[in-house]
Amino acid sequence: MYRKINIQRFAVFPCIRNLKIPAVRNGFKDAKFNADIDLLLRKGFNIAIWCEQSNVIVLDADIDEEKGLNGIAELQELEKKLCPLPKDGLTVKTPRGGKHYYFSSDGILNPIGKIGKACDVKFRGYTLFPPSKVLGKPYEILGGTNADGTPTIKTLPKIWIDYINKSNSKSGKTLKNNTNNNYRKKVFDGNFKVLFDNCAFIRMCITEAKTLKEPEWHHFARLLNSLSNGLALFDYYSQPYPKYNKEETLRKFKNAGKYPATCNNIAKIFAGCKTCKRGKTNGK
Repeated sequence: MYRKINIQRFAVFPCIRNLKIPAVRNGFKDAKFNADIDLLLRKGFNIAIWCEQSNVIVLDADIDEEKGLNGIAELQELEKKLCPLPKDGLTVKTPRGGKHYYFSSDGILNPIGKIGKACDVKFRGYTLFPPSKVLGKPYEILGGTNADGTPTIKTLPKIWIDYINKSNSKSGKTLKNNTNNNYRKKVFDGNFKVLFDNCAFIRMCITEAKTLKEPEWHHFARLLNSLSNGLALFDYYSQPYPKYNKEETLRKFKNAGKYPATCNNIAKIFAGCKTCKRGKTNGK
């Protein structure tokens, strides 16, 4: 059962039911304080928090039994190396059995993206919040709420702040979306929800991410190059692939931005385009 919590201190926005896909045009940048959470839930949306705007940083300890990854154990090892993290702060259980540990982002300037193979640092982007579900499995509050229902947000020790702020030499340069309009052609204007709702190819790329072939992956990147948050989305939905490599993923996304994304060229590799009304109508 969902434990109701007052999250008015957070900048919140809706995501598509059962998914992590924003249901608003500008993604997390459309997040608002004092949002009507009950209304969003009644409409069937998932709830997401823009971390940076909410002045929180989330340590995302993932569990992936198939890959033998345990972010919770990795975090415990880091505590031995650095110092114990504050206890009794807001903690959320994720659908796969991992945990989200919420802390104040005071002192956080340029955080490293990962602090372990299965432990990410969420700050620039967003994270889902209870009672959101992904593929039917819920996020659940484990602890860290005050008597009035507000979340308890602890401050990180300085040694942890310094560690999270350290430069990441392997991925220190952020690849930006290619903006050469001589090469780019958009299939859809608007946000990712429009793509998801209208394109069977996009939905296939997400559900079949573990076995996606190289040409399909490349065309997926072409499509997402049309979105302002396409790079983050492409990286996220590429991660289930067994041979996922962040640097290679970002490099290929940048390269894909040089080529047009049209219904016609996707139809050459995806049979589902034959029954798509948009493709038939546009003839592209």
